[in-house]
Amino acid sequence: MQRSDQHLVELYRQLHDSVDAVATERCEGSFSGTESCYWYHTAWPILRCLDLVSTPFWHRDFYEVCLRVAHSQIEINKIGILGTADFSMVDILTDSAARSLENEYSISVLDRCDTALWLNKKWSEYRNTQCSLKTRDLLTDCEANNRYQFAASDALLTRFDDENRRKVIANISKMISPSGFFCTTVRDHSTDLSVDPKKSRHSKTTYSKTAEALAVQMGLSRTEVKRVKLLADEYIGLMVSFPMTDINRLLNEFSNVGLESQLVEHAVVKGELQPTAYYRLLFKASE
Repeated sequence: MQRSDQHLVELYRQLHDSVDAVATERCEGSFSGTESCYWYHTAWPILRCLDLVSTPFWHRDFYEVCLRVAHSQIEINKIGILGTADFSMVDILTDSAARSLENEYSISVLDRCDTALWLNKKWSEYRNTQCSLKTRDLLTDCEANNRYQFAASDALLTRFDDENRRKVIANISKMISPSGFFCTTVRDHSTDLSVDPKKSRHSKTTYSKTAEALAVQMGLSRTEVKRVKLLADEYIGLMVSFPMTDINRLLNEFSNVGLESQLVEHAVVKGELQPTAYYRLLFKASE
């Protein structure tokens, strides 16, 4: 079966060759608590190319449905992508908005790291389209004077512990216009399907070996294959995720800041090494 992001695979591959120098210069503090997110952004394009990291494309149809629901209730002039690993979400929403919206609109991509924004810049050049790039840390920053009628983030909230997750949700609420919408996905760790492959030594080894084998299949040189394995080793060793086992608790955290759930879906997707369960959530702000 062809990948839903097949049209971006070549761009992932191209950027793998240049992201190291950019990340060396631009990556700073990481959400995982490490001093830099260099390890994350140098590995991400090639691991995405190998289909070994999570992707918004697992939920593409959901994001498009959310945009249509929002558009049926409110005029959408500003779309915000709140935190991003790369350009997958902007690619999805750019195409979805072109199909769903008749009026003029703008799309902004916000992230704390300039490397992530650089990846989006390279995507905009590749697609010959425009998006606004803004350096924002969702833990400390919000755009209360520049709110979005529709905003989205993918698999973001499990990157934060309980306290910081509530801070991020509160800041997100300040960035949504009255009656505006926010959608996201959250990995469901309460099912056996979602046993975290990063927790066991065996699974970490499997991840690295899988990356190595896929790099060989791609036709990379021996030197590149060795580098891919090292990148995969570092990524799987440093990646942090805070399990979400109580969806009602999360829904209440959104409700407490004025974002009420409109749609709650549960779906099983391909996953990194195994099928993985996710919640898909759509919220609406009060008027």
